[in-house]
Amino acid sequence: MLVVDAQIHLWEKGTPSPPHRQEPYSAAEAIAAMDEAGVDRALIHPVLWDPDSNELAIEAVRQYPDRFRIMGWFYLDDPNGRDRVAIAKSGRAWSGCASISTSATSASG
Repeated sequence: MLVVDAQIHLWEKGTPSPPHRQEPYSAAEAIAAMDEAGVDRALIHPVLWDPDSNELAIEAVRQYPDRFRIMGWFYLDDPNGRDRVAIAKSGRAWSGCASISTSATSASG
């Protein structure tokens, strides 16, 4: 039976709110934990507290293409929002993107 973790977070910076793990979590750490727990694949949900979390997720998929997929996100008021959706749909940059979610406004909006 295939075991999939439907929501994991990877990040390098920023401060998560409880109950999230408080220290950064890398793709390599996730793979080690998945192997130990018998998890075959995981869906990465990039976090809001690390502005580079989408890129981190993309790199994780590139490093472990058979283990990760992404639920990418962007802000609806992002002037590049349409471009981000087009890129995601084309597979050019978000290879492995399983779905896209949005947030109404950016932290600055």
